[in-house]
Amino acid sequence: MVSFLRWGLYLVLLTPLLYQPASLFPFITIKIIVFQALIEILAAAYLALIIFQPQYRPKFTPLVISFTILVLALLLTGLTSVDWQNSFWSVPERGIGIFTIIHFWLFFLMLVSLRKEIDWQKFLTFSFIVSLLAAVSIFIFCLATHAATGA
Repeated sequence: MVSFLRWGLYLVLLTPLLYQPASLFPFITIKIIVFQALIEILAAAYLALIIFQPQYRPKFTPLVISFTILVLALLLTGLTSVDWQNSFWSVPERGIGIFTIIHFWLFFLMLVSLRKEIDWQKFLTFSFIVSLLAAVSIFIFCLATHAATGA
């Protein structure tokens, strides 16, 4: 189970490389959908892990408490806002509603709970490589668009 979660957390890091040209918002929508789906699958496995192996439950460190309070405050303010549905779900071109923030919180909890199981040097290097690939691909996309339009 720990190995599945570890590989899944690496897989989540690949979401910035996703692109769906047929979408109205090709750079955002697919990334958010896949990120949320992966986190939900991993959260189910994580729930099973913390039920059967309590040593993987998150510790109440100041960082965990602070981030949890932030997410709860965002949830409270979003649900009591003028347009609570927009606050909760967001809009397709942004994708950062409370629903997505809760997914980031779950991602964070899994990372801190498995901190001893993750080789952080490899994890951060992998994250850097994915970021570099994303930046290069956008640069190439901009060059191709510039060449095609002549602008």
